[in-house]
Amino acid sequence: MSVHRDTLFEAWQSEYSDLLETGKFVPERPSVPRTIEKLPESGIATVGHIYMPTVLQDDIPSIEEWKDTVDHEYDYEKSVAFDYVEEMLDEDSLDRVTSGAIRFLDTCIPNGLTELRTIGLGVTGLNQVFREANVEYGSSVSYHLAKTLMDFIDGIATNTSHELALERGAFSAWSESRYSNPVENEEWFRNHAHQFPSQHESGYKMRNHGVTAIVGQSQVDIDKTREFS
Repeated sequence: MSVHRDTLFEAWQSEYSDLLETGKFVPERPSVPRTIEKLPESGIATVGHIYMPTVLQDDIPSIEEWKDTVDHEYDYEKSVAFDYVEEMLDEDSLDRVTSGAIRFLDTCIPNGLTELRTIGLGVTGLNQVFREANVEYGSSVSYHLAKTLMDFIDGIATNTSHELALERGAFSAWSESRYSNPVENEEWFRNHAHQFPSQHESGYKMRNHGVTAIVGQSQVDIDKTREFS
């Protein structure tokens, strides 16, 4: 095990010196560790999940059954995943849930955290999606399905954050971000804003520096049956 020297010094300062002396992780005089680091704002996000089965069409076929109904052959799994996801998603539900979730999470940001206003919308229920598609969890096809789903969600989430910026104002560090100069950050902007830089030469306002994330499943799921203003 490798421990950073600063961590060891903090451990010694906070009465965890017996960790160094005995190699034990439980001190003889238990106390609340004071080595827990205070996160900078860049490491803080308000997070939540979309439960993916709730934004799918009813009775979707497996991916192999679906391919049998398509009149052409696919050369790449990525292309299969994209077209299959387009078919199996309930786009109206996905748009409503995602945009509502972004607005909801933005209102949950604590006062004072205005520099970045980072939020993290993730997904849960992917294993059930893979079962519906008859795809093995962890396979290359499942990877492409998950990435395609998140691309759809990230596109809606980013657009919603842009709308919020026009309504409520951008995060305070926006002028220092790449969103303020899409032309000079063309590839990054295409990947993150899902827009053409040439259409936003004066900048692309964003309410939140980040909108999607991989988050722990202990968070509350955002179900399609819930409405958000």
